[in-house]
This record gives sequence, structure tokens and C-alpha cells, in this order.
Amino acid sequence: EMDSIEDDDQYMNESFIDEDSGELDDGGDLSDENVEEVIDYEEMKRDLELFQNADLVKEALEKDVDLVEYGRKIEDDLMAASKGSVADYIAESANLANLHKDIDLCDSILLQIQDLLHVYQKDLSGVANEIRSLQSESVILSQKLQNRREMDGVIRGFINKVAINPNMVKVLIEGDINDEYVATLHKFDAQLDFVDQDIEDEELHVRTGEVKAIKEVKSDLNILKAQCSSRLKDHIYSKIRLITPDCDLETIQKQELIEMAGIMAFLKKHIPKTFEDVKKQYLVAVKEIMMNRIKSYRELLLPHEMVVGSVEDPLVHTQSVVRSFLKKKSTKSLKEYTTEGFELGTRVEVLKSMQEEPMTVTPLQEGDDPDMDAVVSFRNQIRLFMDSASAEYQFLKGFFGVEDSSLFDEEFKDVCKYFSTQILDWASASVDIFGVLLVAMQIQSVMNALQNSEYPILIDFWLPLRDKVLARFGAILDKHITSVKTAQSQVKSLEITESLHYSVKRFTAVSTGGYYLGQMFSDLLLEKSKWKTPLDLLSTEVCVMIEKFSEQVNEEHTTLYLMNNACFILSSWKAQGITIDEENAVSKLFDERVTVYLEDTMSEHMTFLYEFVKRNEKKKGSQLKLSSNEMKGLKLYKENYKDGVAEMHQTIRSEMNWYGLEVYKAFVKMVTEYHTKYIQILGGTSFVKELVPVKHIVNEA
Repeated sequence: EMDSIEDDDQYMNESFIDEDSGELDDGGDLSDENVEEVIDYEEMKRDLELFQNADLVKEALEKDVDLVEYGRKIEDDLMAASKGSVADYIAESANLANLHKDIDLCDSILLQIQDLLHVYQKDLSGVANEIRSLQSESVILSQKLQNRREMDGVIRGFINKVAINPNMVKVLIEGDINDEYVATLHKFDAQLDFVDQDIEDEELHVRTGEVKAIKEVKSDLNILKAQCSSRLKDHIYSKIRLITPDCDLETIQKQELIEMAGIMAFLKKHIPKTFEDVKKQYLVAVKEIMMNRIKSYRELLLPHEMVVGSVEDPLVHTQSVVRSFLKKKSTKSLKEYTTEGFELGTRVEVLKSMQEEPMTVTPLQEGDDPDMDAVVSFRNQIRLFMDSASAEYQFLKGFFGVEDSSLFDEEFKDVCKYFSTQILDWASASVDIFGVLLVAMQIQSVMNALQNSEYPILIDFWLPLRDKVLARFGAILDKHITSVKTAQSQVKSLEITESLHYSVKRFTAVSTGGYYLGQMFSDLLLEKSKWKTPLDLLSTEVCVMIEKFSEQVNEEHTTLYLMNNACFILSSWKAQGITIDEENAVSKLFDERVTVYLEDTMSEHMTFLYEFVKRNEKKKGSQLKLSSNEMKGLKLYKENYKDGVAEMHQTIRSEMNWYGLEVYKAFVKMVTEYHTKYIQILGGTSFVKELVPVKHIVNEA
């Protein structure tokens, strides 16, 4: 211990020496020659303050202790203590020797323990290896167990699909045919599907058709299927027998048949012969009901249908002898013919009620007159026909599971044939222009609805029927066109006066109704060649006929006669909002005659302007030489042009009973053109001051 203390003192003294010499541990040279010492007085001051504040120093200073003596005393005390401790070490030397022996003995024991631990460690390594081996075997056994359980599930599921459940057999053979029966039938269906397929089973890695159990069970399943077939067939037949001519078919379908759709699906898949037998039995029962339904309704409505038009009443007559419906001859003045049978009227309303349900009709009492328009009658028949067809197609699709319309077509074949015959027989015997056209439009309305619905039925039935009815419409117009052509060659026998001829009124009614339908219901009259072309041809022939008629009136009134006829027709078209193309014969007739009419009228009421322009329209400037009468006329025209315009207005208003506004518009255009030419003729002359500005003429007109 003393040696240690001395060593410490020596170390401290060397450290102080090193500091004083300016030598550092890193070998740096801090001598006075190399470094100029800098004294930090502030730091020195802080150190002195710390030194003074030390408790030991403060106590010594307070007691006026001599620090030198005090330090020397401490050194003497330390020396004495060092000598005393040496004596203590010597006294305890024996104990130290014993302690050394004990430490050696302890080291020996620890070495033995270490050897034992090494042996134990080796044993533990063996145990760990055995545990790892057991763990690996455990994983393998666990996987085997899992595989066997999975395979057990696969095999169990396979066996469940193949094995015939006794409870299923009992339900199918003895159970009531209800919801439980249908559910069991679905299971039987799935089992039949499974045994009938021959595919590779991905879990068992075998083809199902090669499994012996499946081969053995197939015969039993076929026996069960045959027994089901017989029972199901009898059950369905018992329901179909409820369908009688007097039954409520829709109620039977909803309450008795449609709930067996699952059974029918089973028969269709597994027992197709029974399925076909049921289908035939159903068709036999329902075809008769459908035919009776349509036929009885047609026969009920037929007496109510009014006859419009007569074969012996064409658009224009060339003789006064006509036949009545009783085939008796009667004399009728040509002036007595009206537009009855040639007007559309309110019959168009039938197109707006196509979706309404068929009306309930009571039988017409004997002696009562027909009270129903034929187009209304056919509207009801078409609606009943389509309602029945749509409902039946929907039922067939749900009950028999058919995806096309072949079954429906077979059921409705005779009904369609009957209905088509009824419409065509009526159309071929009818001369009802708008009746036939409206029936064709009703058929097109049905076709439009079918094309936008989920029922792709009857399009092939309606399309040719529509075309045949439209062809009849064209044929009726052809007969009227023939009568018009005949009238053109026999004008002298038609009692022509300056009043509108009845044939023009009839044509106006026909053309107005036809063009109106084509414009307002363009989606129901798609092919213009089948309706507009005949109307345009009729228009052309009527205009030729009017020209022929005009030859029979006073020559001075020829233009006015032609204008009034054309204006009467055009005013009727305009009132219905009909837009007619410029190539129409009536439009051309008006355009041609309105110019002649207005020039004749201007020559009478605005004589100076008309004659001056006609006489001088090719002269200008120096070429123009005015007579004294013309110079007077210039002044009078300037003063009296307003009176001339007023007279033109009054004349047009009094002579044009129809379409007067359009005629007056044509006059405004003409007088503007004439006055413009008038100004151009006099331009650059000394008479410019006599000119009336064009805008004054226009404003006055």
C-alpha cells in the first residue's frame, strides 16, 4: 500500500514537472522559444475564489493555521500510518497464505464442475437432436392425418353424390307433389347430372365414367327416373285437363301450372319424351281457347262496325245515277255530294289509345244500327290479340323454358291466319280511305312496340299484313284517281259552276287527312312510296281536272277560279300545320296562277305603275322619252299610290275567300319589285323628284 502511495506521489510530481516544463503527452513542444505564455487573470481570479471557498482552506485560514506546518504534519501522519499498515500485513501473512490455498482449492472444484457441465452439454445436444427428429415425425404424421381427413371429405362427398338416399326415393315415389317434392327433385336432378357426366375428377384423379360405383348406381337411378316420369306426367295432365273452353286460362296458368316450371325443366333435361308429350297436350288445349277468344270477340264486334264509303261513290262522278246499298238505282244531283266518307275527322284519336285495354262490348240488338267505327273495332281486336299473345309467350317462356318463339308460333299459327284473313277481307271490301290507312298505322304501332319490348314475336306476321293493308290504301286511291281522269274527259257533263266543285272539297279532305297523318305520325307511316306517292299522284290529277273545270267558267273569271281552288286546298293544309314540298302539283298551280292574278289586279287598280313598268322596263336614261300623259301619270301616282295599295288590299280580301293572307304577301312582294323597277327606269332623269321611296310603298302595303 505504501509503495502504491509513493508511486502515486511520484506520478503526481512528474505530472507537475511535465506541466511546468511545457511538455505534452502528444510530444508537442511548448517551450518559451516556441510559445508565448498568455496569463488569463480572470481565470486565475476564479481559481483563487474557489480555493478560498473550500471548507478545509477556509477553516485553516480562520484559525490562522500555518499551512506549511500543516502540510508537514500531514506528511508525518501519513508516514506513521504507512509503517503501521506494514506491521498489520506481516501479522496477517499466515492468514493470507491459507486464503491462497483456499483459492487454489476453489479453482480445482470449479474445474471439475466445468468438466461435468461439458458432459451435460453433450447430452443436451443429443436430446435436442432427438426432439428435432420427433418434431419432424410429428409434422409428417400431422400432414398424413390432414390428407386422410381431406380425402375422407372428398370420398364422402363423392359417395353422397353417388349413393341413392332412401328418403329421396320415398319422397319421389310416395310423397305429395309440393314444394318439398320439387326441392327433392332438384337434388335428384343434380345426382343425375353427376352420374351422367364423364369428366376427370381433379380431386380423385379418375374419370367419373370409369368409377364402378357410378356404373352400378345408374340402372337404379334410371328406374327411379322412369317412375318419376310416369307420376309427373299424370300430375301435369291432371292440371292441363283443367283447361277447358269455358275456363279462366290466366288463373289456371298462374295458380296451377307456373309453379311446376321446375318440374318441366327436370323433364326437359332428363325425360324429353315426357316433356314433348306434355307440350303437345298443352298446345291442343290452349290453341282452341285462343282461337275461340279472338274469333268470338271478332264476331261480337262485327255487327257494330259502321261502313264508311261506297264503291259506287268515287271522288268525282260523271253521271247522276248511283246505286244504293239495296242495289236500287236512284237519281242524285251532282251538286248534292258531300265530303262524308272522305274526311279524317276525329278518327285519328284511335292512334292515341292503342295501349288501352279492349273494351267490353254487348251484342248488338236486332234492328239496331251499327254504332262503332271500324278502326275502333280493329283497335280493340288488335289489343286483345296482342295482350293474349304477350301473356301467352311470357307463360310459355317461364313454364316450358323455351328461348325462341317456335312454340309460340305453333300455338298461334291458326289464330294469326284467322285474324289476318279477317283484316284483309274487310280491307279488300272496303273503300274507307282513312279506315284502311289507320288500320295499317295501328299495325305499325304494334310492330314498333314489339321491337322495343322483350318479346320477339309476331314481327313476321304483322309486317306482310301491314304491307297488304297499305297496298289496299293505294288501290283505293287508284280508283279515285281513275275517276278524276275520267272526269277530265267529260267535263261538260259535270255541271261546273264558279263555286268550288264537290270533288275539290273531297280531294281537299283526303289530302289534308293523309298528309297530316304522314307528318304527325311519321313513325307509323315509314315508307312514303306506299302512302305519299299515291297522294301526290292524286294531287297532280286533281290539278289537271281543275284546269279542265276552269274552261267551263266565264273566261274573265278563269284565273280567279283557279286561284280559289288552289287557295282552298292550301288553306286546309296550312290549318293542319302541313308542310308541303314545292314540287307538289297544288303548290305549283298556286305559284303559277298567283302571278297572273296579281298582275291582272294591279293592271286594274295600280294601272299606271303596272303599264309604265311593262312598257319601259328595258329603257334607261336617255332612251326614256315620256309623253305628256306619262308625266301627268308620274305626278298622279305619287299622289295616289296609297289609294292603289288600299284598292288591291280590298280586292284581294273580297275575292280570295281562302289563303288571302298568303296572296296578299305575294302582292307585297310583287308591288315592291315593280316599284323598284320604276325607280330604276327613272333614275338619272329630271323626274327623280317625283319618285316615291320603296320603303314608303312597303310600309303602306
